[in-house]
Amino acid sequence: MHHNEAQRLNNDCPLICFGQVVARDPFILVGQEPNPDFHFKDLIGPKIGVATDVPTPWLTLQDDLSRAGLDPSSLNRTPDASMQENTELFKKGAIDVVQLFEPYAEELISFGGHIWHSFSSRGDIAFTTFYSTKTFVTERRSACEALIRAINKSLQMIHNESPQEIASIICPTFFPDLKIDSYARIIERYKAAKVWPKTTTLPVESFVRLKAALLSGGLIQIDIPYDLIIDQQLSECGV
Repeated sequence: MHHNEAQRLNNDCPLICFGQVVARDPFILVGQEPNPDFHFKDLIGPKIGVATDVPTPWLTLQDDLSRAGLDPSSLNRTPDASMQENTELFKKGAIDVVQLFEPYAEELISFGGHIWHSFSSRGDIAFTTFYSTKTFVTERRSACEALIRAINKSLQMIHNESPQEIASIICPTFFPDLKIDSYARIIERYKAAKVWPKTTTLPVESFVRLKAALLSGGLIQIDIPYDLIIDQQLSECGV
């Protein structure tokens, strides 16, 4: 699609994207049996519980499968269910491999499950960013800048503080039912996987990698260029 045609179609969309918050895919595959030499072909056959709470996990997984030369429709998927429901089904032995994020992964590992694959190994993919209307970003730009500066301070703390320190601050308020040691392991695992970026800067390469999965999965039909939908200046505020 030509840039001018994309511009015309994008003019109808009121949204603009800015500020990377999560750089890599935080989802994890947990299996009933150990599989230290995982390949995507190992997912053909076993009963797979796919994360369906939000669309992105499946969209990126189906893209991984296609890139590995596999047909995504050939997966033996269990009926769609929430990650919490799939966690319980896994414990009952009704699912062989489950796709989920924390703290469900930690719960199943403690139960005896085994990490098959961390999707963070795909690399930076701009997994989580902010978006708003173009009108709001223009008229309330100072509020957006304040948000991005605050996120950059938070990212700096995540990278500078130990998992134990972060857990002691956050866990009692937001995860009172989760043991501090478990939460520290979750943070340590995500930090090692480079799930969180160093700053909110939103690289072109990361945007393109995610966009490719959304296109191949059919969530979007138009290949919109980076400069039409990303506010780069706002994304770099306070960096």
